[in-house]
Amino acid sequence: MPVLLDGGNGRRREVQPLQRPPASGAAAQRGSRPTKSLIRAPRRPNWSKMSVRVKASAQTVRAAEEISFLGHPMVRATHARTIEITTERHLTDRGDCIVGVKASKGVAQLSTSIKEALRSDEARVRLTIVAAGGEFSFLARGSEDLSFESPTDMVIRTSTFVCGRTLAIRAESSAREIPRDLVRTLRSPAAGGLLRIEVYS
Repeated sequence: MPVLLDGGNGRRREVQPLQRPPASGAAAQRGSRPTKSLIRAPRRPNWSKMSVRVKASAQTVRAAEEISFLGHPMVRATHARTIEITTERHLTDRGDCIVGVKASKGVAQLSTSIKEALRSDEARVRLTIVAAGGEFSFLARGSEDLSFESPTDMVIRTSTFVCGRTLAIRAESSAREIPRDLVRTLRSPAAGGLLRIEVYS
């Protein structure tokens, strides 16, 4: 179809548009190719692969146990290297690492499965202090040198020191990192608390 072009001075002229010569040979047999869209449809997630990655990265709990204890008016939780709970009923101002008294057991009474799981330099343990004011979790490590001898105490250390009272070493937190709201709750003698121990393989 001719196209009218303005040539100036009000004059117009007809021009035939350029046309592509007809295809011949193999090109004619193939015909015109459809134009590919540049917009790609979103890929659907491959749930099978995702579930495999999740399962591979998940940690397996090898052993777990909960120790109950009670609060005390002298709980301060200001020690920079340890956290402790004890079966003892009394607490003085020197016990600045103690967060609970009247515990249900010391390290000596822990289950065999927990002791075996923790008695390894490769053991990883998540410790959680739970009370009405909330909860506080942190990580620590086991040791092949743990002896679990104390019937009254359970001590978590940021150092690598091990004695008969030690539950875990190389802890990421000490008593002074425990949230103050939780510490205030544990200052009540009526406050019940739990120390949750979860050892991972």
